[in-house]
Amino acid sequence: MGFDPLNSLINVKLIIPIIANKIQDEIKAKITEMYKAKILSNELLNIAKRGVELVIEKDEKKAQEWVNLELNKQNRFQKK
Repeated sequence: MGFDPLNSLINVKLIIPIIANKIQDEIKAKITEMYKAKILSNELLNIAKRGVELVIEKDEKKAQEWVNLELNKQNRFQKK
């Protein structure tokens, strides 16, 4: 008889720690903060990419105006 992965999983013993609610809340807050930072970084990257496209397609002044407008929008949402 060969290796049986299901039987191996049944025999695994997991140690699950009991973590205080305060620590759980801190972990949850850090994870939430990480996801928000990831979303923000993607949004900022897209603004930067579009800004470069505008410099190439139009001119630097129009691109800078658009980037500034988009960054101001981001700042308004971040303060809430």
